[in-house]
Amino acid sequence: MTQLLKKKLFSHTIVGNSYGFLVDLEPLHNAKYDGMKTSVEIPKWIPMTFRPPPGMVLDDIQYMVAAYIFGSNKDDDINVKEIIVTTSLNTVGDRNTLNSLLPRASIDQEVLNLLACMLTFEERSLSTYCGHWYLPTTVAQYALGWSTPPDTVMQYYQNDYMGKIDYVTKIFVPINDMSFHWYLLVVDKRQGKLVMLDSKHDASKMDTRRRQVKKVALFLEEMFLHQSFYHFEFTSKPQISEYTLVVPDDIGSQPTASNDCGIWVAKWMMDCDWSDDYNIHVDNETRMKLALDLVLCSSNINKDQVIKLAAANWKLLEEKKKRLVIS
Repeated sequence: MTQLLKKKLFSHTIVGNSYGFLVDLEPLHNAKYDGMKTSVEIPKWIPMTFRPPPGMVLDDIQYMVAAYIFGSNKDDDINVKEIIVTTSLNTVGDRNTLNSLLPRASIDQEVLNLLACMLTFEERSLSTYCGHWYLPTTVAQYALGWSTPPDTVMQYYQNDYMGKIDYVTKIFVPINDMSFHWYLLVVDKRQGKLVMLDSKHDASKMDTRRRQVKKVALFLEEMFLHQSFYHFEFTSKPQISEYTLVVPDDIGSQPTASNDCGIWVAKWMMDCDWSDDYNIHVDNETRMKLALDLVLCSSNINKDQVIKLAAANWKLLEEKKKRLVIS
């Protein structure tokens, strides 16, 4: 029987009715799941391209799924195209997308889009009126290009990722600089701030990124002029482009020559909805946990099927090992 884990209030909860388990997903910085003190270790004979880091606490469902996602027996031209994550917002992620979470790899923008879907799903499961909006990467791309009017972009994303702005406190907007570097804009509506979170402090890029943030802010401001964003007619429309631009200098930084910028953006989105402390820590455990969160979240339509396939894959590997031992 799969180990049952105690549910924690306001955590990211996954329930699998047909399997009799409950997995309580805490924020990315915490390796331990609520109620778990020990981990089920993955045997060394299981072939994997990315193994959970030592000390990371996983249950049996999670380690089977990790072995299935990152199994080296699945690392071929056909299996890398297998769709692992499908969201109700029609965003999908195949094994190749999740492989961008391998250590030292550059994160695929679809990982951030899947994360935006997952966080939006969880936010809406808590309340009809969402206090936090998590926008996909394409919103900033439209904003920086200005080739598509804000009213048109609004039609693409309003129903799926937004809602009524009367209740919003923070809007998370991933931004990509020159198709190379990810950083995050947090529109803090409550404090009237544009918080620019950048894990790579590059003085030569600072002016460019400040201008990009201002462009995105102005684009959002234009979009939010539409009355459909407001529950109350008397709600004043936010002058987002006039918010104070803040660049915190005590948030840590990614190692030199690393490709972790997208992982930093993901963890800020996961951890800093209710907190204004943007000082976080990112490592390979963050990458592994993000992959498991995306696959095992209730927003993943394929979750139950992936668990079945992961269990079958594990059984196949065990049988193969037994045959080798007998021979």
